Amino acid sequence: MVTRDAYLTLYPEDHIETRFVVINGCRRLAAAKEFGRPELDISVNDAVARDRVTLISAAIAENVDRQDFDVIEEAKAVQMLVKECGQANLAAERLQKTKGWVSQRLALLRLAPELQAALRRGELAIREARTLARVPHEQQVRRWQAALEREQNKQADPPRDSRPSTSRMITTALTKFDTEPRLLVTALRDQLGESGIEKLREILVAEDIAAPAD
Repeated sequence: MVTRDAYLTLYPEDHIETRFVVINGCRRLAAAKEFGRPELDISVNDAVARDRVTLISAAIAENVDRQDFDVIEEAKAVQMLVKECGQANLAAERLQKTKGWVSQRLALLRLAPELQAALRRGELAIREARTLARVPHEQQVRRWQAALEREQNKQADPPRDSRPSTSRMITTALTKFDTEPRLLVTALRDQLGESGIEKLREILVAEDIAAPAD
């Protein structure tokens, strides 16, 4: 935490009525209130508010890489830090991250609003979001929807090698020929195609004609 006066020195336009401003531990404080734990040990350190860069860095540092953190809010905080630092590489040094990591977070802010919402809900992976952020806004949603449709089709139509092999289907159909003769027809059609089935029929008809009478 920092004192109200220290915070307002950096952000005089904000309206603060409390004695202290929470920089780290907002979630812990909210949880304590929810579960009836009003007494908490706190640390007040105005050195954190010596400048905006230090304050923003401290606020981000606690949450960065946390799995349940809102990645868009994180990206906005990184954007603020870059603005205060003046350069992405300086912001990266503050966060002990690479410049590439900072650039990837900033890229998420170029996503269409629908995709930012999907990312927050966990319906869109960060890796996919970074790829979509490289294309124009008007194409982003269409590409995402197309990717979803491909995935749905893949689940509905399993890979060929996950289905029973045609030879196994034919073998199974032969063992059941007396009771379910159409299984053999289906298996042969899958293997030979319509033209192959027609050729087989012609051969069988010819063989029947050529067979000697009893």
